[in-house]
Amino acid sequence: MFGYLSLAPVVLYFRTRYSGSSHIDLFAAAGLALVVIGSIGAASMATAAPPLITGYGTATAAQKAALVPAFATLYRVVVLGMWQTLETIPAAVWLLGTASAARRDGPRPVFLILLVAGVLSGANALYRLVAA
Repeated sequence: MFGYLSLAPVVLYFRTRYSGSSHIDLFAAAGLALVVIGSIGAASMATAAPPLITGYGTATAAQKAALVPAFATLYRVVVLGMWQTLETIPAAVWLLGTASAARRDGPRPVFLILLVAGVLSGANALYRLVAA
């Protein structure tokens, strides 16, 4: 969760740095949505997964049969649903939008890093939406 929360100052820095660009507030909101979605997923996984994992070690065969679908559902909801699908959409919007602002007003390496990361995030979102 710390990793996601540490992105918030980066989002706000880019919003301030490129404040003269059009739609930068929209892009920053998408970046903050990425932070919120990722943090919720991390908190959910950190709260729910450890009891399931430790309980599995001491469970009977019948209890293990009940714990496996519970953990699989948690995994699918957080990892596949939130982290690999839902958060990649605002991540792509934030990265590509900020890259367009950096192209006009910022250094070229920042533009290229944001562009490549945004394209990869957008490709991941598209793949998850089409392949699901």
